[in-house]
Amino acid sequence: MSNPDDRGASVPPAVTGASRPRFGEIRIRDRGRLPHWEKDSATYFITFRLGDSLPRNVLKQIEFEKRDIIRTAAQMRRELSSDERNRLARLSSARIEQYLDKGSGACQLRNPALAKVVSEAPSLQ
Repeated sequence: MSNPDDRGASVPPAVTGASRPRFGEIRIRDRGRLPHWEKDSATYFITFRLGDSLPRNVLKQIEFEKRDIIRTAAQMRRELSSDERNRLARLSSARIEQYLDKGSGACQLRNPALAKVVSEAPSLQ
């Protein structure tokens, strides 16, 4: 079950309170990032992203926009509106994915030898 103290400020309550499947014990944790649904003996996938896959100026701009949204609400002494929470979610996911899809950086995983090392990484079991 999700622990409310585990939630980060940038995750909308609607995400952390999402409906849960009715099978087995599922834990939802987000730590201020995308929520992670965990289940014992489940199969997971890992996404590898290289450090230069997002241009530094893009990261700085996204972080500036996030801080600006939060700071504006704080200066007005109010909670984030649903529109502001949605904007934060888009900054954290859709916009980042858009840049990742452009193939910025050195794209080291295009090198077949390096891609093989990653693809053959041992299981955590």
